Amino acid sequence: MNNEHLLDKKSGSLGKIEILSNLRDMQGEAQKYRSQENFDEAIILSDKIMRLAVKYELPSVIKDQKEFIKQIAREVEKDYFKPKIKQFAEWILNQYDKLAKSDGIYQAHNLVKSLKESYGELAGFNSIPEVKEVIKKDEKEWLKFKIKRQSL
Repeated sequence: MNNEHLLDKKSGSLGKIEILSNLRDMQGEAQKYRSQENFDEAIILSDKIMRLAVKYELPSVIKDQKEFIKQIAREVEKDYFKPKIKQFAEWILNQYDKLAKSDGIYQAHNLVKSLKESYGELAGFNSIPEVKEVIKKDEKEWLKFKIKRQSL
């Protein structure tokens, strides 16, 4: 935060290199907050960096900060949805077994398809163990179903 005050007070006397150096220091601090999962502070500092970048007409810094905030949003989104995804995948696994036993493999496959369509775009979706398990099970059972259907 000291760099921000330095930039405000000395803006007339600082050269472009010094301004960029101070902004990079602030970006490092924002990154530190992000790595500590202190997302609120990271976003607040990133906002200040963007405002200064606009003031000093530094489009590359603005672009970097926009991407930084998008990354934080993806992380927060993942943290929010991960328990819901795990719970949904566990429920699907339970339903899948029941449906597969009663020749409802098509419905079971559609449940997995629904999971992928609902959450597949979220960062880390495919790394959730319950998701991996249900997708692997579906691929195996769906392949068996298709082979069985072809042989009829």
